[in-house]
Order: sequence, then C-alpha cells, then structure tokens
Amino acid sequence: MTRTHTTLISLFLGLVVVLGVLAAIRTTALATRPKAVDTASITARQQRLNRAEAQLRGALTRRPPALPTALRASPAAATRVTYVRPAPIVVPSASFKEHGDQEDEGEEGFDD
Repeated sequence: MTRTHTTLISLFLGLVVVLGVLAAIRTTALATRPKAVDTASITARQQRLNRAEAQLRGALTRRPPALPTALRASPAAATRVTYVRPAPIVVPSASFKEHGDQEDEGEEGFDD
C-alpha cells in the first residue's frame, strides 16, 4: 500500500469515529430532555381510569345472569359414547408362503 492510500484510509476512519461520537452525544442529549407534561390531560386520563375501575368493581359485586336451560342439564343425562374398533384388515403380501412351500426352497426340516 502506498503512503497516500494509508493516509486516505486513516483520514476516513478518523472522520467515521468523529461522526460516531457526535451521533452518540446527540442521542444521549435527546434522551435526557424532559418532555412537557400537560397536567390537564393527566387528570382527565386519571378520571377515565377511575370510572373504568368503578365499573369493573361494580360488575364484580353483581351476580352473573342465570344460565340457559340447555346448559343446566345434568351430566348424568348426557349420552355415553362407546368407541368400537373396526376389524383389522389383513392383506397378504407377495412374500407370504404356504406351509407346503418350504420344501421347494431346499431347506431341510428336522422333525422332532
């Protein structure tokens, strides 16, 4: 690498470092600024939350409505379902051999 290339690369890296530091300083400066808060909007939201809380507490104390008659049926009245397995399906394969075919293979069987 020539001396000019080295100088240009180091200047470029220095510029990048300076810009990175400026960006970090700017970001932290934005984070530390306090936001302007309107107390009227906070109190309005607080009042809405209080009303919603009161409605929820009132709903908790009230009794729920009665269930429809279809849902009140006792579990004993429900029909019982019994699963019956189907008979197994047996498909003979091509390698299935009869008992008499063993002699054709040349195997000698020993009789007891």
